[in-house]
Amino acid sequence: MESTNSWWQEIERELERQFDNFLEDHPNQKDLFEKGEANEKLQRLQIRLASTNKQADLLRQRLCDLSAEIKQWRQRVQRAQQSGANQLASQAEAHLSKLMGQGRDCWQALAELGVEDQQLRQEIQQMPAPNNPKKPTSPVDLEKDSEIDLETAWNNFEANQALEDLKQKQK
Repeated sequence: MESTNSWWQEIERELERQFDNFLEDHPNQKDLFEKGEANEKLQRLQIRLASTNKQADLLRQRLCDLSAEIKQWRQRVQRAQQSGANQLASQAEAHLSKLMGQGRDCWQALAELGVEDQQLRQEIQQMPAPNNPKKPTSPVDLEKDSEIDLETAWNNFEANQALEDLKQKQK
């Protein structure tokens, strides 16, 4: 089993080396690869941020529900105490304490989500802005853009061909 793992690791290292060499030989592909990685990282961060916000919304709703429930149980404790039902009042107070503990836990979780939210937003802000191509405004700009698009398409074609050649060599 160990020889199989080392064999796979060796193939993996060789593929990584060949890929690195390919990127060095094709700087425009390296730029495209890096931009793609940056875009993927940005998407992952935005998904985490959306998830964090959804969790925070759920916690806020839970806090509202707990607040109403706590208010209701406080009134029940008072009514039980006023009626002299001490055992019931004691049980109601225990339940009230449990609810208040849940509320503290929710607040703490919400605070942690707030910190995570700030960190994610800061990380997103610090990322370089994706290159948005400008809209062509003149026929000359249109021609330049079509040349750039053709160049990009050709570079992508060459990169795919080179990767296919690498795959074939590995078989």
